[in-house]
Amino acid sequence: MWGNLTKRNDGNMSKIITEQKELYSFLATPGIEVVNLVFAIDDVVSLSWKRGAEEDVPICVIPMSS
Repeated sequence: MWGNLTKRNDGNMSKIITEQKELYSFLATPGIEVVNLVFAIDDVVSLSWKRGAEEDVPICVIPMSS
């Protein structure tokens, strides 16, 4: 029980991205701060990100449809 009450939501999050539009969406979204960006191969990116200042954070991130 106490573990859930003390969890922090401001840590780094990671995502593997294979779509170019999704990568651009992360890079262009206000309130998202990219911490680390690694190109594993030409079309696979490992992205680490965190939320920025509270007033800049969007309610949700909606990936662009292809």
